[in-house]
Amino acid sequence: MELDCVLRVSPLASFQPLGDSAVVLRIDSGQLYSANATAQALLSAMDGERTLADIASLLMDDFHVDRDVLERDLLALSRQLLDDGIVDQVPSAS
Repeated sequence: MELDCVLRVSPLASFQPLGDSAVVLRIDSGQLYSANATAQALLSAMDGERTLADIASLLMDDFHVDRDVLERDLLALSRQLLDDGIVDQVPSAS
């Protein structure tokens, strides 16, 4: 996975923000996940159009860390969300 990847919340997942956190329900399995502030911000920004680089730019003001650290954390979290079936990768237009 690279920063030019575009993700969206899976249609098999229900995402509900709760202040600075969130809960995610995998509809097909009934698995319930809790999401911290970072995951909540990432999931909220995953609209199926923004790249992970775009999302990192959007979140830079909210998370006071070096951009490299934020990008590395977003990539790791995105991989986990993809592996857990919470998000889907949007196919490239090219």
